[in-house]
Amino acid sequence: MKILLVQPAKPEKAVGGEDFSMFEPLALEYLAAGVAKDHDVRILDMRLEKNLEGLLNDFQPDVVGITSYTVEELGTIQGKYVFFADDESLLDAGRMERLAELINQAGIRKRYFLYGRSDTIARHPDLIEKWKKIGLERVFVGLEFFRDADLKLIRKGSTAEKNRKAVQILKGLDVEIWPMFMVRPEFDRADFQDLRRHCLGTGLDFIGFSVLTPLPGTDLYDEVKESLITSNYDYFDFFHALLPTKLPLKDFYVELAALYKNSRSLKNRLKLMSKYRLRELPSLLRAYGDFMERLSGLAEDYRA
Repeated sequence: MKILLVQPAKPEKAVGGEDFSMFEPLALEYLAAGVAKDHDVRILDMRLEKNLEGLLNDFQPDVVGITSYTVEELGTIQGKYVFFADDESLLDAGRMERLAELINQAGIRKRYFLYGRSDTIARHPDLIEKWKKIGLERVFVGLEFFRDADLKLIRKGSTAEKNRKAVQILKGLDVEIWPMFMVRPEFDRADFQDLRRHCLGTGLDFIGFSVLTPLPGTDLYDEVKESLITSNYDYFDFFHALLPTKLPLKDFYVELAALYKNSRSLKNRLKLMSKYRLRELPSLLRAYGDFMERLSGLAEDYRA
């Protein structure tokens, strides 16, 4: 599939102010990186290049994605789904509240999917309710850990209680929750078991897991860089362990795979599957099987 992602020219007026410096379209680059493996993706920055018609004729994309600056532009989007690529869309609560008001006043009806931190959600339940009323359908939230001792390690300022409150708020508003937890290299079997038990208690339909990854440029990376077991940046993918694991690597990945298999009840798994059309399920199940097979065998990568 050919995908064209467009950064529009600088608008005269936009929600949240008029200070538009000339930065790279990082949100579009982020999206492009996520789909470039399976699709032919191009980015057009119309602040620099105006020939949209020429590119459409030459490239002939199957899908076109356009960044919106204004509510008016949002209203021109033909599709019904809107994805916020920002890692913390709700950070400026006042701006997001004003945006929700303008969308509501304009009578725009879309289905929204955004990222939100648990502490932000816990502090602003009224903001989430406003967005639910105008179409918020799904929130991706990094819960990270379920124990305060582990949460202190990543210095996000969140707590287990804020995580619990965020989940409660989203469930109470019937907003789909796509949470992510991390596993630490230091986890033993008891830690994995405690995390599985905690996840089962949340009653969530979907839960994702990643491995704690010290990214270059962070305080955590500076603290542990001398202990890294690899400097291969291909392994900085949130699934390869970069630090020595307490369990043998093979056992570590067996436990990680078990989290994906056993951290949701059968009822919740069936509820998630029911959200897809029947003809979509075979390909989704194949993709899930491929993912689980790859995840279970990641320990073999370290022998190369």
